Amino acid sequence: EGLAEGLAEGLAEGLAKGKAEGIAEGKAEGLVEGEAKGKTEIVNSMLSEGLDIKTISRFTKITEAEVQQIIDNSAE
Repeated sequence: EGLAEGLAEGLAEGLAKGKAEGIAEGKAEGLVEGEAKGKTEIVNSMLSEGLDIKTISRFTKITEAEVQQIIDNSAE
């Protein structure tokens, strides 16, 4: 009886911990994806307004290489 209760309690604890870790990981991934999407939208908007890569980099604090990568990925 004590063993069964201990197993059930341990299982419940493990499930709760796993769920909490999964939620935290999902939130972190969502933030990273959201940040990347935001950068892409900003770069594309600035590009469509005629700004060059160097200017976009200066105002967004994104490296010129990253700006170029965003442009290349958006073209695909």
